Amino acid sequence: MRALVQRVARARCTVAGEITGEIAAGLLVLVGATHADRDGDADWLARKVAGLRIFADAEGRMNRDVREAGGGVLAVPQFTLYGDARHGRRPDFLQAAAPERAEPLYERFCGALHGEGVAVARGRFRAHMSLELVNDGPVTLMIETPPGPDRAWPGRAEPRHGVRAVALEKARRIASLRAGAVVIGADTIVLARGFRMGKPDSAAQAAEMLRRLQGRTHEVWTGIAVVRGSEARTASECTRVQFARMTAQEIQGYVDSGEPLDKAGAYGIQGRGAMFVRRIEGDYFNVVGLPLQRLRLVLAEFA
Repeated sequence: MRALVQRVARARCTVAGEITGEIAAGLLVLVGATHADRDGDADWLARKVAGLRIFADAEGRMNRDVREAGGGVLAVPQFTLYGDARHGRRPDFLQAAAPERAEPLYERFCGALHGEGVAVARGRFRAHMSLELVNDGPVTLMIETPPGPDRAWPGRAEPRHGVRAVALEKARRIASLRAGAVVIGADTIVLARGFRMGKPDSAAQAAEMLRRLQGRTHEVWTGIAVVRGSEARTASECTRVQFARMTAQEIQGYVDSGEPLDKAGAYGIQGRGAMFVRRIEGDYFNVVGLPLQRLRLVLAEFA
């Protein structure tokens, strides 16, 4: 999750002329979520915002948090914090969580802030909001939750650990219900130009993912975990896939087929998506979602 935090002398949010939230001195916090965020991210972010020492003490130094300063927080949902404007002139919002996922996280953040002893005023989710504020200082900070196991990664080493962690979490969850069973967990992501792509939340997002992939080479990472009782082994596999260029009609037709909607990266190499794959480097079954040779080696450790 991301939060743009501004120390303000006052702030107000209105929707269609109605005031939804208003504070005097305190913090205006714009809050955005991405697909991989969970309740723990909202809790962490709330604690961080509540404890920020960016208000002046008696000596004029930034040494007090918003509670000590007697201020409140106006928390406003803001999906555009995850807009990507690096390519072209129109930003895409591929990394922003879908509303049905982002709204509970926003509510969780506000509730956690209240639990930290902070008076919270709110914006309104899925509404066109107008903000009025006086930035005090000015003081403005961008805060982001620490990297989790299944977020976008800037480097090449992190995806390996991320997919393993998620696969292990899946396997352990089932193993806790099936005593003595050998449980296999797997997690697959597509990494394209530094962006993680899981399963799309909508047809529109699937089309955007395909536009990002076409004509380029991307990486498919799968993590596997095998759990038996207290024993656990993990491994990962990476395959490079070169995608063909697709016309707008081909993208729309493929999305309309429904196949991309439950596939990481919005395509299935074992289905119609094979028509758009020019070449691969590595394990084909890894792109399908389970690297069988790697799994065989891990299972052998339990023999």
